[in-house]
Amino acid sequence: MPRRNLMLIFAAAIMSLAFHTKARQNRYAGPFSEAVDLIKRNYIQPVDDRELFEAAMDGMARQLDDYSRYLSPEEYTSMLQHSIELEFEGIGAHLTMTEVESSDLRKELTIIMPILDGPADKAGLKAGDVILEIDGESVASETIEDAVKRIKGPIGTQVVLTVRRDGVDEPLDISIKRDRVVVDSVVGLTRRSDGRWDYFVEGEPRIKYLRMTTYATHTAADLAKRIGEFKGQGGVEALILDLRNNLGGRLDAAIAVCDLLLEEGEIVTIRERERRIRDRYAATSHNYVGDFPMVVLINGDTASASEITAACMQDNDRAVIVGTQSYGKGTVQDLIPLEHGRSRLKLTTATYWRPSGKNIHKTKANKDDPRAWGVRPDDGYEVPLTSRQKIALVRDQIERSRLRLAKADNGEKPATLSAPEPDMTVLEADPQLRTAVEYLRKKLK
Repeated sequence: MPRRNLMLIFAAAIMSLAFHTKARQNRYAGPFSEAVDLIKRNYIQPVDDRELFEAAMDGMARQLDDYSRYLSPEEYTSMLQHSIELEFEGIGAHLTMTEVESSDLRKELTIIMPILDGPADKAGLKAGDVILEIDGESVASETIEDAVKRIKGPIGTQVVLTVRRDGVDEPLDISIKRDRVVVDSVVGLTRRSDGRWDYFVEGEPRIKYLRMTTYATHTAADLAKRIGEFKGQGGVEALILDLRNNLGGRLDAAIAVCDLLLEEGEIVTIRERERRIRDRYAATSHNYVGDFPMVVLINGDTASASEITAACMQDNDRAVIVGTQSYGKGTVQDLIPLEHGRSRLKLTTATYWRPSGKNIHKTKANKDDPRAWGVRPDDGYEVPLTSRQKIALVRDQIERSRLRLAKADNGEKPATLSAPEPDMTVLEADPQLRTAVEYLRKKLK
């Protein structure tokens, strides 16, 4: 037999073996393709190929865990805009799923905080409101991602949320006009009449206060800028970093924030399947902002990147942790390109491990052991709040951040912008902040 024919036969055998191996690894590819074809040919209505593909991809990813999912080209573009530019189209509200006290299974879609001056805030949506329906359709069986997808929409369009509000007998229908929402990632405690923030508690000018709302591309730079301004104004004697209700964001932003606040020591370790180490991050001291007493405030909605920061500060004895136990989200989702980079598979591929060697993530197996997950306040600094106190605290926080048009003396023309005047002092309204201030007062004596 000619040598050329032998080479062709050998190549064909190798290719056949490769295809056979591929088919064995993907033994469901054939039935899946057959099912798609059956749906397209026999379903009672025409089916769009793209919609069928995206539904299949998303259903497959969601089956894995609460955080894996498929991102369509539109969703991926929106996510990039939100995480990098801190701008997006929608109603402007932070949502979470809260467990119903009388049930181990049911959860409710709850407003953590409307974004100040966003569409939801202007329409009257409040912290603690439980969403029952979106445009007349129940959300009882929906995931938070499904609900958010329905709530979002083009600028200028309306969405009606039916909510249950504590203290109100009947559900409320709140119509919200979607708009562009801009989020500040590092803010102060109270806004002054000129629109600028006060970065200290009234009567405590030595104690600086910064609240981080999210972890985005520019968050660490914004934090460094604020602290740099403090130094230019006489220095930083003590700092309160408020991470309450911060649901997290970018891993690289959390690492950069820790690197600012920590001179040396481990920040976080990322472990893959079978606890293989993917990455281990430690402070570089290059961007260190200095040593000063510090408190980090956390609560049950301090999650993911926020928990990395809190755990790093606690395990390196850099700060005292005050508040209540964090959320317990300690998994890493990689965005894997699909369709030549147009879409992404958001897939859980690793876990966060704090410097102490503990995993942050809360699972079904460890959820009943609070010491096995999340970040807990330091001994003696746990400050629990009732549900009513939590809601009142967030509402007070929003009011202190709001600017209002004061009436002129003659009652006709608006005068200059003036900050709100809450009914109680911030320390009266916020027991957790009060505990942080009391600790730092002692450190500054």
